[in-house]
Amino acid sequence: MALEYAVTNTWELLVEPVPYTAIRPNVGPRATGVGDLEVTVIHGLWTESAGRPAIAVAAEVKLATAESRLIGTDKTDFTAYVIASRRFGAVDLHANLGYSILGKPTGISVSNLVDFALGGIVQAGPRAIAFAEVLGNTSAAGGPENSAAPELAGGELSGTIGYGRDVSHSLFVSLAATYDNTHAVMLRPGFTLRIH
Repeated sequence: MALEYAVTNTWELLVEPVPYTAIRPNVGPRATGVGDLEVTVIHGLWTESAGRPAIAVAAEVKLATAESRLIGTDKTDFTAYVIASRRFGAVDLHANLGYSILGKPTGISVSNLVDFALGGIVQAGPRAIAFAEVLGNTSAAGGPENSAAPELAGGELSGTIGYGRDVSHSLFVSLAATYDNTHAVMLRPGFTLRIH
């Protein structure tokens, strides 16, 4: 879940709580509960012009609100991003580059992360869009999973394609499919409620 608030034309606040998480593997420990909370401040430095893309910077803090070590690391993380956006004909392209300083759980060797995203959006009708995105990051804990702190990211790479449509002036619905380097396929229904 994400709550986004435009403070001004160039400042934005994004709050991403995880009110419920259920980890239910066929084998091994299980967990249910609240996840971590992410708070991000985004600032647009300049808008797109003929010779350059729009550029924004962001600062994110992940607060350790998860009660289970299967759901969260019990440590606070900090991430800084640079975001570039540019329109090429009918396609809006966006690229992010980030660096995360991870909190270090006791007894676990943890590396900071470099992450990236590249995405595009194209109009698919007067009230609809098609979108695609590739996300990736370096490994925080030396592999796809860490048994002592499974929430720590291994080297991850995923691709998403989706379709979204404005149902009304204030409601946008979408459906996306994601495939990642662990061969997981995820269907992601979503909706955005705009309050003016």
